[in-house]
Amino acid sequence: MDFQQSIQLVLRAKAGDRSAFSELIDLYQTALFRFCFYLCRDQSRAEDLSQNTLIKAFEKIHKLQEAEKFRPWLFQIARHEFLDFVRSHKREEIRPIADDEVVQTPHEQDLEVREILAALDSDSQICLVLVDMEGYSYAEAAEIIGISEDALRSRLHRARKEFLDKYEKTETLKLPKASTL
Repeated sequence: MDFQQSIQLVLRAKAGDRSAFSELIDLYQTALFRFCFYLCRDQSRAEDLSQNTLIKAFEKIHKLQEAEKFRPWLFQIARHEFLDFVRSHKREEIRPIADDEVVQTPHEQDLEVREILAALDSDSQICLVLVDMEGYSYAEAAEIIGISEDALRSRLHRARKEFLDKYEKTETLKLPKASTL
């Protein structure tokens, strides 16, 4: 589906066309779920966050001012849902991902990447997931987060550095110990 067709779907959905909203769900639910999963690292919670996001989007789509901004607006809602979840579960320990919970693992290191990502603060996680994992442009990610592009670049720089530092530490721990002869 091209950009103009998706705008038409949004306009129809804003006008109350439920089938148009269903088509929008079909277009975005996989990316939305993946975004939520990377943030919360739990399949059932990611499903709940995705579902809550879609419900809120359906309830508030009439307030969306620019149809071409539907995608960033949808991910903004998901971001808020995730941050609300984090605030409400601050005292709970978020458990690591079990091997059987990994969704569509393209690389052997995917589980390790998710665990390192989980160790970052939620702002860093969101920046990395949006730009480096989901492929949003800096402008789109900044809009979703609600910050300037310069602020996003700064956060992303710090998040990438922290991620790489943690990754290098885990790689160092994995190196085989040299045997003494």
